Amino acid sequence: LQANQDLVSRMEDFRTEALDAQSAQRAAEQAQRAAEMELASARNDVDRLNDELTAALDERRSLGNQLEVAQASGFDITSVVAMPRIEAQLSNVDTEYGFVILNKGTTDGVERGFTFEVTRGSEWLGQVRVDWVYDGYSTASITVPNGEMRALDVASTYLN
Repeated sequence: LQANQDLVSRMEDFRTEALDAQSAQRAAEQAQRAAEMELASARNDVDRLNDELTAALDERRSLGNQLEVAQASGFDITSVVAMPRIEAQLSNVDTEYGFVILNKGTTDGVERGFTFEVTRGSEWLGQVRVDWVYDGYSTASITVPNGEMRALDVASTYLN
């Protein structure tokens, strides 16, 4: 009888250990699935960051190329000052005296000394520097000519 009770007791212990082992196995499987999901998420993050890095490097290369073109055309990088992004149009061009009239002035944030890059479409025509500023317009000297500037050409404080 004692032997039977010992066997039943040991059997219950084994059953308890088996149930505990099954619970531990389920917990381990759940932890593994969670870890696999975290790994997949981390891989997605790495892929996204690699895409962003590639895009940033492409943009850096493009900006470097634009800067090289501008410098080869006579653009002086040291003349760049912190200016707000302003886009204007040339209202008039006086090639004889080397100045232009811009359709933006103090009300638009233009200040004396600002430089504008003049373009027509994708063609860079040169650079002008603001000499006089009025409420609704300003006058600027042509500092770096690179083409024939005309009325309605675009003048920007930034390179496109």
